[in-house]
Amino acid sequence: MIEFAIGAVASPTTTSLSVTSNHTAPKKAPSQTPLALKAGLQPFNTTHINVSIVNTYPQQISILSWNTHFQRNQHAAHGSFEVTYPNTNDEVQTMQRGPNMAQFFFDEAVPSHFYNISAGVTYTDLFDITDVFSIPKEGEYTVVMDFATRALLHKNDTDLATEIQAAGNQAQGFASLIVKSDPITIKLDASPPFSEMIRKRQMIPGSCAGTLDVLPQITAARQNARDLAHYARDISDNGLWVEYFNDQSQTSLVYNVYNSVTRYGANGNYYGISENCDPSNIDNYCATHEKTNAYNKPGEGVTSSITFCQRWFRLPANRTCDFPSAANPEMRDQGGVFFHELIHSPNLLGGGERIMDGDRCYDWNCVTGAAAGTNGQPKPWTIAKAFEMYAYAARALRTKFCTVDVHAVDNDALGGIVGG
Repeated sequence: MIEFAIGAVASPTTTSLSVTSNHTAPKKAPSQTPLALKAGLQPFNTTHINVSIVNTYPQQISILSWNTHFQRNQHAAHGSFEVTYPNTNDEVQTMQRGPNMAQFFFDEAVPSHFYNISAGVTYTDLFDITDVFSIPKEGEYTVVMDFATRALLHKNDTDLATEIQAAGNQAQGFASLIVKSDPITIKLDASPPFSEMIRKRQMIPGSCAGTLDVLPQITAARQNARDLAHYARDISDNGLWVEYFNDQSQTSLVYNVYNSVTRYGANGNYYGISENCDPSNIDNYCATHEKTNAYNKPGEGVTSSITFCQRWFRLPANRTCDFPSAANPEMRDQGGVFFHELIHSPNLLGGGERIMDGDRCYDWNCVTGAAAGTNGQPKPWTIAKAFEMYAYAARALRTKFCTVDVHAVDNDALGGIVGG
């Protein structure tokens, strides 16, 4: 018999937890104190800012660069900065917080994915804001550097590859790292729309593996999708289970879905699923469905393809501590959308019927209504968004560096904060 923890399965010797609208977060084991580095920003001209970060620790810091400024390409920089236009409703490309890299599947992390800053050394860079963010018009903007990722306090006499492998094999091997600056105000020139910047770089649709500028985003999102599956598979919270699935006879099915996603990409096995990137919306379906983040298309036999449309590249990388709720009903991030599309693939799940989207059931209200049997939707364990939302909630409750006020999530669209 395989034992697992999804929901609380009643038995003659156990008593089901009472179901309320709030969830009690599991007690968490003591974790490492997150590392913290202070970033300094200074205006340079109407397009550029100077960035400086000092390593104040006595050892070299090796920073996992996925979806951060240290990755050194125009998409990744969205993981590091927030740019806002004061006192208007003008839409500006907003911050993507860097990915939460939990202790799972570090088989894809290699030394070249880490940026090293020696003890006492100041990292400096001249950064072109208008080359990355779509600035709607000339004016004064507020810019902040603020992201979280994972890092190693690297011993200079130790082989980094060996240290990465050792850290990936233990629950507390990688420390959380928070990099933050004070806000600055800078006068910026207008810049082209995001889609035009992408087209200028001749980024055409095709295999994500052959599109170097977006490959790191896909790699990080693949990691985050698997992390979501881990959190959802292993959490035990009866209130959460009832809210999203509400049928103890389906625990094995739900467990197997999450467990299947944890295996995706491990040891190079992608289960016949191809990953295609279209950041310019040239693909016909992406172009004619502008609100689509990604879609899964069945192929011949047990194959399928996932295409990531332009809208997906504008999503936050990982809303680690956000909690789905009535105040946050349409929550999604890059990792979650990747997870959602994966579970449309029957080949990953071992065959059988595909998990679909219900009658366009794409938000928290629809998902919880399906679980309660009040909105005419199919059963929630046949709806991809139910699995996605449950995984977001499990991640927020279980991530070690999140502080989630679960009693306030219905009144707070964020539902949680990243804290020490």
